Parts: sequence; structure tokens; C-alpha cells
Amino acid sequence: MLETHQPTRFVSKFESNISSISHITGSFATAGRCWAPPSPPHIHIPSIPDEDGPLHIASYNGSAESEEERQVLGELLKGPFSAMPNRDWKYEDRRNAQKILPFLFLGPSSAARDIEYVRENNITLLLAIRNTATAQARLLSGAKTANQLGIASDHVDVEGNQQLIATFPKAVKLINNHLIHMNRQRENDPTCMFGKVLVFCESGSERSAAVVAAYIMSNFSMSMIETTQFLQSQRFCVSFDDGLKALLQSYEELLSAKSSVALARASTTLPRNTQSAVAKRRRDDYADEDDMDIDMDDDVARFGNRSTFAPFSDY
Repeated sequence: MLETHQPTRFVSKFESNISSISHITGSFATAGRCWAPPSPPHIHIPSIPDEDGPLHIASYNGSAESEEERQVLGELLKGPFSAMPNRDWKYEDRRNAQKILPFLFLGPSSAARDIEYVRENNITLLLAIRNTATAQARLLSGAKTANQLGIASDHVDVEGNQQLIATFPKAVKLINNHLIHMNRQRENDPTCMFGKVLVFCESGSERSAAVVAAYIMSNFSMSMIETTQFLQSQRFCVSFDDGLKALLQSYEELLSAKSSVALARASTTLPRNTQSAVAKRRRDDYADEDDMDIDMDDDVARFGNRSTFAPFSDY
């Protein structure tokens, strides 16, 4: 009778170690092993109670490169801004853009192609937030609509969502610079329109929504959770996964650190005449050596009899 031999399965050293450790410790697997990188922890965004009233955004509290820009933005973004939650949201509304602030709109690319919508809402800048692959294929741009209406268009390109945090300052500056530019035109010609910006991506619910959230956080000192609640109250389909939430949370921490550094510098900076007076007073304090309380006898008494000690020696 011939004996049949089962093929031998070679177990790797790593697998054998796992098995032996489990047997030794008496533990057992409750789920299958996963070799994928760990996912970010879940960040819960509380829903807004139905009985709450309007949501508020305070006045401008951001930073600008010059004092003149801060003053202009302080007037243009002077709040508080109030908005009631959109309780009549319908699934079809995701294809339209919604007004987040009186000068800031958020929506999908179809809204940027809607010439009538752009004209009726007096939008003066179409800002596309797009993937670099989409940009190379020229599949997402507001240039065509902007050329037909004689308004401005611009774009911010990223390879992935993780790069958004590096482009947030650029996008915020683009929007603010456009508002300042339109305000200067109105000073010369009162018939010119106020600046209004439509920020869009393919869906209007992820990349472009993250940029709008970063804009509100940068200019109005709102937290990530408060900003997300406000956005979702106006555009219900805004959907941030835990990766985007963590990204916005990191941006909030960067803004907080930047604000703390600016506050510390402002508190430690003295007027020039005050600095001169302090420096002169310090020089005057040490001008006369006779006033210095230095007793050499004390030093001799303390250290005169100390033996020589070398911390290191050569063998």
C-alpha cells in the first residue's frame, strides 16, 4: 500500500512567532489581521438642534500683510453675519450653489457653468479648486463663463486632499485680494459691483468646501467644529471625511499658534523712546563701580580652600 504524503507548507519565521506568542500568552484573534496603515481617529461633529435660532459669525479678525489691508478687510468683512439653517434642503439642491456669506458662495462645477446663476447673483470671481490631473486635462475651469460675462476667474491646484493645508493661505489671499480690488474699483466708480466669489470643485462638497471652511477659520477665528456646522447648515451635502476633518483641525492649530506668536510679539515690543530710556537706565545703574555690591572676601572664603578637581583625565 502506497503512502500518500501531503505537501509540506513552509511557515515563515514571522508567522511562527505570531502563533507561538499567541499560544504562550493564551490570547486569540478576535478579527482578521490587517496590514493597511492606520486610519485617522473619528472626529465627531455635533448636529445643530432644531430649536436653535440663527447661526452667527463675528466680524473680521484675521491677519493681513499691511495695516491698510487690515483696515479695508475690517470694513468689508464687518459682521456679525447671521444665517438660519436651511431646513428645506432637498437632494436636488446639491447641484446648485448656496450662499455661505453675503460675498461667498459654494457649489459644484455645474453652478460655475450656469451663466444665469452667476449673473443673477452678481458673482465677480469664479475660483476653482481642482486636482492637478483634472487641471492638466482642462476639465474643470470657470474661464469660459468668466470670459462670457467679463468677470475674473482663478484656480488652486492640488495633487490630493493632504496638500490642501499648504494651499489654504493662497486661497484665502486670492479671495481677500479680489474683495480689496473690487472695493478700490468702487471708490473710483460707484457703479461697480461689490466683490462676490463662487468657490467650486466637482461636487462642491469636499475640496472647495474645505477651502471655504479654511477661509472662515482664517478671517473670523472660528473653530473647525463651529465652521463645519455653519457650512452644513447652509449646504447640507458638505461631507468631510476624518482625513479632511483632521486636516482642518491641524490648520486651526496653526492659526492659533500664529495668533499666539503675534500677540507675544505685540506685548513685548516697546516704543523706541521707551527702549532708549530703559537702555540708558541700565547703563547708568552700572556707571559707578563703587555702587556695585561686590565683596571679594566672600569669594575667597568660599572657594579659596577648594581642592583641584579634574573631571576628565588621560590614561
